[in-house]
Amino acid sequence: MQYQTSFGYGRQSTLAVVRAELIAAGFKSRSLGSISQHAQALGLTSVRAAPLWTAPEDAILREAYEAGELITAIRLKLARAGFRRNRGAIQMRAIALGVAGQRTQVWTQPEKAIVRAGLDAERTFDAIRRELEAKGFDRGLTSIVRLAHKMGVNRATDPWSEAEFALLRQRYAEKRPVREIAAEMGRGIQGIATMASKLGLKQRQRWTDAERAVLLRVFAAGQTLDVVCEEINRPLAAVSTEARRMRLQFPPTPRRPQIRDLAA
Repeated sequence: MQYQTSFGYGRQSTLAVVRAELIAAGFKSRSLGSISQHAQALGLTSVRAAPLWTAPEDAILREAYEAGELITAIRLKLARAGFRRNRGAIQMRAIALGVAGQRTQVWTQPEKAIVRAGLDAERTFDAIRRELEAKGFDRGLTSIVRLAHKMGVNRATDPWSEAEFALLRQRYAEKRPVREIAAEMGRGIQGIATMASKLGLKQRQRWTDAERAVLLRVFAAGQTLDVVCEEINRPLAAVSTEARRMRLQFPPTPRRPQIRDLAA
């Protein structure tokens, strides 16, 4: 482990790359803090200190938070402007700027009335979502379910129909990503995965060392997850899950390589 850590720091790799290489070399998964502390004990230092936030970044962040945009969208907007910030950095900066609390989207009375009427008519949550959308309101299924619970309706999920069971089996046979299936069927991702498990449906294909090597190489090159998907022919959801398991945080858009060229 000492050699692997020293080698990674010598190439000025990020902590995420060093951790992934340790895992690939057969060592136990270590936290970024643990790797950093071990490196300090070895007398190793990193030159990758995160730059301070600039005024243009703060302006983008304020505007996006006030508009209620998701953090994923904010990361992409910053990246398009030439700024590379991860989710944690964005959240911490929003707190420092005092705009974090502006993300809460309060339910309006017209929205509540639509949800109440839909629940009373025993419509599905997705039907209620579509009705809200038709009236110009943008709400997710999870948000609607939570409001229903507050209204005293504890219908956690809508009952499954035989047609839905058939469609679920068909989509799993086609190896469609769970996220796509959930969007098509108007159900939550966890609900789809849970029902698939009950029906004995599986999509998982064991990852090979060669595929993990591709994942690590593409990450080190600063490329995005879709490059991995295209190269190893796996769905985005599966690639994203494996990347998280390896503690690799891919950028929404290409960035500079994670390992410097020693010949440069």
